[in-house]
Amino acid sequence: MKYRLFCAAAALGAVFCCGMIPEAILAKTPAVEVAAVEAFEVQPEISCTGVIEAENSCRLMAASGVVMEELLVTEGSLVEAGMPLARVRPQSSVESPFLICDPQQSGAVFGGYSSEQLAALAALQGVDPSMVPEDLEQLTEGLSQLSQWEMPSEEIISAPVSGKVTQLTVKEGQYLGPGESLCTILGNDSYLATVQVPADEVDKISLGDTAEISGGEINDQHLSGLVCQISSTVSKSLQGTALVSMVDVGVRVYPQQGQTIRHGAGIQCRILTGEPRQCLTVPYECVQQDDQNQEFVFLVSQQGLSAVPVTTGEELAERVEVSGSLNPGDLLAVTGEIPEQYLLTKEGD
Repeated sequence: MKYRLFCAAAALGAVFCCGMIPEAILAKTPAVEVAAVEAFEVQPEISCTGVIEAENSCRLMAASGVVMEELLVTEGSLVEAGMPLARVRPQSSVESPFLICDPQQSGAVFGGYSSEQLAALAALQGVDPSMVPEDLEQLTEGLSQLSQWEMPSEEIISAPVSGKVTQLTVKEGQYLGPGESLCTILGNDSYLATVQVPADEVDKISLGDTAEISGGEINDQHLSGLVCQISSTVSKSLQGTALVSMVDVGVRVYPQQGQTIRHGAGIQCRILTGEPRQCLTVPYECVQQDDQNQEFVFLVSQQGLSAVPVTTGEELAERVEVSGSLNPGDLLAVTGEIPEQYLLTKEGD
């Protein structure tokens, strides 16, 4: 038994000797674990990460002071362009020189006049509205002119784009001053994913390349898009402890019916570059190296095991691309160690 183990070790030593891979058959048909060589279509791609945002979004802000009379939508409502969002009562008119009254006093009545009327009269008489109602006597002359001014009627605010209502924080009866936000509508017809690609790989990308997008923040959906932007600016990004040159690439995504995307979600992206190509793949465990780092596999045949030189390429899940004298369907030994009983020993054993 010791002699057989020694011979096995010697045979294995021959495999690694001087970096040469023996072409001789090493054993008779062994009962070792085997795996098949498989044909595989490789799609050249670049993997990257980024953020996806609604492309046609808008924020609605008050141009002048308004009171929110009625909200016709809620947070998360899906609206079409032109659909009513809210009914508001303007507090001033762009055609009128009248000052806007203090929103804290809106609706209060002094001496039979509303604060809006008093503010209008104060403007006509050149009186500081903050003095109302103490200076009510000075406004008497303005009563005859008050009938010439009418508070603007109620107005309907409509959605300028189709999409999802977000950031709706106002309540009915609330006053919105100029520049204050009513809500934001995130367009749902298209989204733009901005991803970061290493600068040394961006030359492989062309406008119109297909991209596949996924990520936990978009509910594990798989979205398709097209590259629509390639920035000409290079920025530095910290990857681990090293600064890496990166370029922003834009991918336009058109969601399918039923797909929902959160604005600002983090995503993973695969940009498909070039045409698919055919290759052969084997499990990682099949590939061995000699002491000169030459890679090889053990090909299984009826005669036994023979070592076949290979060159590895892309890593594909649990398999690796190989090139060499192999064909689809060839059986390879899944090696760690080849059991010594399957290696050549002294003739006659």
